[in-house]
Amino acid sequence: MKNILVLVAILLSSFSISAANVILDGLVYEVSQDTNTAKVSGTSTVEFKANVETIEIASEVEYLGVKYPVTTVGKGMFWSFNKLRKVVFPNSITELEQMTFIQCPLLEELQLPYGIMEIPNFSFTGLKSVISFPRTVSRFGAYSCIKLAFAPEYDFRDAVSIGSRSFVSCPINELYFSDGIEIGSEAFHSCNKLRYIELPNEFTIYGNGAFQGFGALERVVVKSVVPRKLIDAGTGNEIDGLVINSELSQNCTLYVPKGSGQAYRNSDSWRNFKNIVETDFAGLNSVETTEEDGYQVWNLSGVYVSYGLSLNEALIGIAPGVYIIRHNGKVEKKVVL
Repeated sequence: MKNILVLVAILLSSFSISAANVILDGLVYEVSQDTNTAKVSGTSTVEFKANVETIEIASEVEYLGVKYPVTTVGKGMFWSFNKLRKVVFPNSITELEQMTFIQCPLLEELQLPYGIMEIPNFSFTGLKSVISFPRTVSRFGAYSCIKLAFAPEYDFRDAVSIGSRSFVSCPINELYFSDGIEIGSEAFHSCNKLRYIELPNEFTIYGNGAFQGFGALERVVVKSVVPRKLIDAGTGNEIDGLVINSELSQNCTLYVPKGSGQAYRNSDSWRNFKNIVETDFAGLNSVETTEEDGYQVWNLSGVYVSYGLSLNEALIGIAPGVYIIRHNGKVEKKVVL
């Protein structure tokens, strides 16, 4: 009797799991009744995966008469799709799980929807397509975009955190960052087409080799009056090491604020630059945005919805749905019921 009960429990468990899956146009969607959302997690058959060229992810799926918005692309969803050329995302997608696109040799231009805020670890590896990241993306995980054939379409001034080895061997030409940026070790290792780097007044670089390789780096602009040192990611303590390795700095000019030249020449983190020029950055700053004190609300299509001095004020009268909230330079997702 006990064995029968165990078997029944297993069968019921299996039924519950399979019943929570919805198959639509060759794709498998996992429905979560806890979060009232769904994620695309796989394909219905091996043959479909091997031969599909275009995939359009549904914006919602129906299960037991209830509709669930598709908000997530599951872990390893597009791994080894050898004939895949195009993926169309609905605006409902706000989250990617790890290892999203790996070994998709024929994939063409990839445009991610407005509303995605983070690119997780190992998301894009070895792609030959152009990837367009929306402005809502502010964080990149470790190894998130390595060995891309084309530089991603993205303004790094929108980033607040870039993980270790995030953009290894990517053909990026210029990098601009905003105050508060955190850059992991070897984040831009072997970006050998990099010609210009602009670092703000406030920034943190963890570990060694964030900018390392052999390339054509010509100019580095650092707006911090006090030379920054590298930080140990584990302890938070300052450590010795070069911010930009000698192979990159030998033919490069470092531009620093007026009166800071000698401090940079004496700094263990910057002393490898042979040519350090003091510059008055007043009026020469790259274009910056002015943040309001209040809350800006945008929908997932990137359309401005409302503004308020408080979050409650900003959300008054708007329709139920998922929105993007901007406040004091930060971006977060908000579900309005």
